[in-house]
Amino acid sequence: MSGQARPANSNVRPVTPWLDDPAWLSRARRYRRDRLRWLVADLATGVAVSGLVLMLRLPVAAQERIARRLPTRPLADVSAVVSYAAGAWLLGLPSRAWRDLVLERRYGLSTQRTLPWLADQLKALLLALPVEVLVGQGVLAAIRRWPRRWWLALSLATAPLAALFSFLFPVVIAPRFNRYRPLGDDALAARLREQAAAAGIEVSEIQVADLSRRTRKANAFFAGLGRTRRIVLGDTLLDEFAPDEIAVILAHELGHQVHRDLWRLILVSTAQVTLTTWLVQRLAERMLRSFGGRLGLERLDQPAALPLITWLGALAGTALAPAANAFSRRIERQADRFALELTGDADAFIRAMRRLAEQNLHHPDPPWLEHWLFDSHPSIAERIAAAREFARQRRADRDGGPLRSRA
Repeated sequence: MSGQARPANSNVRPVTPWLDDPAWLSRARRYRRDRLRWLVADLATGVAVSGLVLMLRLPVAAQERIARRLPTRPLADVSAVVSYAAGAWLLGLPSRAWRDLVLERRYGLSTQRTLPWLADQLKALLLALPVEVLVGQGVLAAIRRWPRRWWLALSLATAPLAALFSFLFPVVIAPRFNRYRPLGDDALAARLREQAAAAGIEVSEIQVADLSRRTRKANAFFAGLGRTRRIVLGDTLLDEFAPDEIAVILAHELGHQVHRDLWRLILVSTAQVTLTTWLVQRLAERMLRSFGGRLGLERLDQPAALPLITWLGALAGTALAPAANAFSRRIERQADRFALELTGDADAFIRAMRRLAEQNLHHPDPPWLEHWLFDSHPSIAERIAAAREFARQRRADRDGGPLRSRA
């Protein structure tokens, strides 16, 4: 490709021409195929196992045993929610282990050993349990207070909870899993700050996360809201990408900030949760009428009903996922366009996309049905084609502009 910039980091390798590399394309196809097989198997197994747990009345048995041993109903309810959350975590552990410790290692993408991985899983459980308890208790309280409109109460709580999580994530959750340090490259830091200022975005910090302790994949993102907002670059990105490629990736993330995509996603998620919880209420009430005796459930406001609500929510959420992915792809295209307009560097954008594909083993042009069902981003081939069209339009505007103005 013409006009390639020389990387400042001597460790940065030339971009592999993967479009002309059948071996790489075959490997990327196999990786995507194996990931999708895992995803479908994980969804099917989760639905089947959760259904079996309900049919065997295990939630009811756990609730009754806990209620006999604990003196008060609130304490028994909390303990039941903890037991359900821990049980779901344990049931999903083998599937996550196969994904992270077998599949990712098979393709040379994982750098994490088994014991540190298990420690991460345990930390995730410990961080999730308080949230699970609060959400579970909130669901039960909403059902008891508004038996016919509890789905609406839960929907209204979605946006503030999502905003709170976004605010707390970079200062409470992320540091438990990664170490962060300031960006040591002063020239690159100044360039990124100037680019953010040009986009009208003020950032408090530019940090580097040690993603390499788990993966070889590259990533960069904005994290936080308000005073906790910061730029985060993965060390895997810094080590492999040239400064102009990093700048155009950051420009994409700036596009999300300028377009307030986090808030747009929160609003869309709220709409999705509203539809999901409405469906769950209708389905759960019908199931109790038809199969309540077989499941051992009499009402939805008892802790033993939470696994049923969760199971139905997972089914509804899976059905709605393609629509959410379509919206996500739309805002990603808009962020790509913003990055091209802000930097004016289509060549760097194309190199960055090609390098992302190579390093993360992304299939550049997956089958359309798979793409529509599962992908939250446009394909690499589509993003490169859009960048080339942007460059072509810029050249046409530059070369033909005076003629058009005289006409």
